Parts: sequence; C-alpha cells; structure tokens
Amino acid sequence: MPDPHRVAGELSEILQGKRYNALLLSAGKTAKQFADEAAAALVRTNAFVDPVTVEELNGPVELYRAYDGISRATALTLGSFWCDRALVQSMWSATSRLNAVARPQAFFDFFRSAMFVHPQWNLMTDIACLRPPAGNTLPVFKGQGNWRALRASSRPSISSQGQVIDQLRWMPIPGPHQYMVPGCKGASGFVVWAFNDMWVSKVPRQAGAWPLRS
Repeated sequence: MPDPHRVAGELSEILQGKRYNALLLSAGKTAKQFADEAAAALVRTNAFVDPVTVEELNGPVELYRAYDGISRATALTLGSFWCDRALVQSMWSATSRLNAVARPQAFFDFFRSAMFVHPQWNLMTDIACLRPPAGNTLPVFKGQGNWRALRASSRPSISSQGQVIDQLRWMPIPGPHQYMVPGCKGASGFVVWAFNDMWVSKVPRQAGAWPLRS
C-alpha cells in the first residue's frame, strides 16, 4: 500500500504551482487539502500496488478509459482511472486476427482484466480520450493495478486471489501501469478532477483509428 503522507506531500508540492490556481479555486480547497483528499482516495480504493509515483504529464499526451455512459451507477467519460496510448495500442494489436464483430469485445475483455475493472462497475461499450493540449500539465498517480481493488464493492464479494481466478478468470498479479487522476469533492458536491473537462472526448466508433484517437 502506498504511503498516503508521501504521495499527498508530493502532489501538494505540484499543486502549489500557479498553473493550478484555477483548479483549487474551483474545488474550494488549498493545495494540501486537495492532495490529502486525493491521496486518501488512492489508498481507500486499493487501486495500485507499491511503488506509486506522483508525476506531472506534459501535453500533448493521450490517456484512455473505457466507459458505458449508461448511468452514474456505472462509468462515464469522466473519471479517475486512465491508461496510456501504448497500452491501448498493444491490446488492440493483440486482437488483430479476430473478425470485425469479435475484435471489439476481445479488446474490452483485455482492457477490463488489465485495469482490474469489475463487470458491475463498467459495462465497457465505448472509449474516451483525455488529451491535455501542448502547454498544459496533468498531475497523476502512476502505479500497477492491484487485484485488491476488487474487494471494494464487488458482488459477489471477491476477497482472495483464488476468487479472482475462479469468478473472473483473471490472474491476480500486478497489472500494467495505469494512472489515477487526483480529484476531490468540490463545494457543489461533485468531484473536481485535475483536468479540464474539455480535454476529454469520445473516440467515435466509425473513426478509422478506433480505439485510438488518431
């Protein structure tokens, strides 16, 4: 489990830069308050195994997440967890021998197991891309996925490595690196993430590069 004091301190230092003044104003929090809340969420979700690094990505960069957009009970385009373009590209390439009907589902199956996303959390029907433009930065927690994240709200409950194998047919070993974009609850009651909503867009199914943005 990552040290919440360390990651909070490193994130707080980043957020003290003037470029994040608008973010903190929107959240109604100080850099320390924002960082403490984000670090607590990281630990509470058991999302990553140690080591976890706190990084600042420089745009242009592309991060991806799968979503279904059906209701707030599942997954929308905006969210905390993302992966990089290289991982999406490798998963898509791994399905290249399948036909046009089977390939997208096989890709989403890879995506789900790589990110340790329980089927009840996200039906995975579409892809969203988060792309900070040049001159912009994005603070992130970076780490390898942790099967223990499945303990949080899975039904039926998953509490052991054996159940990960038996119920989901996944290997309970650290997954590839992924990113958690820090966020905190704003004065409105909604989560304020450390990115501009305008940086996020759906990757159209009819686009020739799907599931990549370009």
